[in-house]
Amino acid sequence: MCELNHCDLVMDATLEKKTCCNDPDIFCHVCGIVTPQAQRRKINNFVKKVCRAYFKVTLRDQDKTWAPHKVCKTSVETWYNETIHQNS
Repeated sequence: MCELNHCDLVMDATLEKKTCCNDPDIFCHVCGIVTPQAQRRKINNFVKKVCRAYFKVTLRDQDKTWAPHKVCKTSVETWYNETIHQNS
């Protein structure tokens, strides 16, 4: 079971940068559920394409540490199965 740490915002005096102690990838940003590490999948081109089509959102900033890089296995499999059924 995933356990969240209390998120403390830390101010860096020189950069005035906010950081959070929680990993952004513990949540599936599609379904909003805390996801165990074994159930996480990388955001790939398929996920980006479906997010663009379904949510009208382009996933960007994948090179940033604060951006989500994972979604849950259930969301990916559901989208994939729906895509197959629509195309058949």
